[in-house]
Amino acid sequence: MTIPGGVHRVPSIAVEPVIRLARWRVFEADGKTRHFVGWHVDGHEGRVSNVIRSFDITSRRGETARGRIYVLLGEPGQDSDADYVWAAYRRINKIASYAEVTKEYTHGSVAPMPSDGGRPATDAADDRLDR
Repeated sequence: MTIPGGVHRVPSIAVEPVIRLARWRVFEADGKTRHFVGWHVDGHEGRVSNVIRSFDITSRRGETARGRIYVLLGEPGQDSDADYVWAAYRRINKIASYAEVTKEYTHGSVAPMPSDGGRPATDAADDRLDR
């Protein structure tokens, strides 16, 4: 299913359990949830994850609320396709404010994950928005 604006649902976790991201960043949305945003190297497209549930800074692997694993490759960076998908995610999910928190995921001091504010793990749009 394609969502207007060029974003679409991704394959199920059973089909695509692990996503490898390059040129990645991490954003906090409305002070409640955090999301990986980057270039999906195997899918050749920008990607926004579901809510991050956990992250291991040593292996650079994170798990989302739905159970998908994200592996962060190389150094953080910016990707224009991922930025496009992140903007669509914010619009679709009515995100009023956001902040980049990438440095917490590179310097060995990841803060506890913020609560999800009671939001379901499947907000309004899927990956290229992941849910």
